[in-house]
Amino acid sequence: EGLSSQDIHSLAIIPTNGGRTLVASTDNDLNISMDDGKTWQPQKMHERTPLPYYRGMAQRADDPDVIFLGNGDYPPGTTGAAWRSNDGGRNWDQMQLPGALNSTIWDFAVHPHDASRIYAYSIFGSVYHWTYNT
Repeated sequence: EGLSSQDIHSLAIIPTNGGRTLVASTDNDLNISMDDGKTWQPQKMHERTPLPYYRGMAQRADDPDVIFLGNGDYPPGTTGAAWRSNDGGRNWDQMQLPGALNSTIWDFAVHPHDASRIYAYSIFGSVYHWTYNT
């Protein structure tokens, strides 16, 4: 109930005291559930980001409250952006990726043994790598 779209692209699970928070990216928004997906609260990301299409997410391996979110103008798109939340998806800052973004940022990977090493990729084959330290 309340999910902004049935077209879910990615899901993050954030452990909380006595439970968990679910964060789902869809084609039109980011949604948060505090009750294992029974109800969802759309985050109205279109009011905070200039691009309307939301895609992949990844969590930092050593801190599940740090989430990376890719978005763009549409699929596959001609421009994209990457966002980072340090508080489980409530607030977001745009990240500066190395190089020009040629489409929607499709997804991320976080190195399992060195959580500061983050990778992102676009649908047109560009791979971006940077180091992120909290």
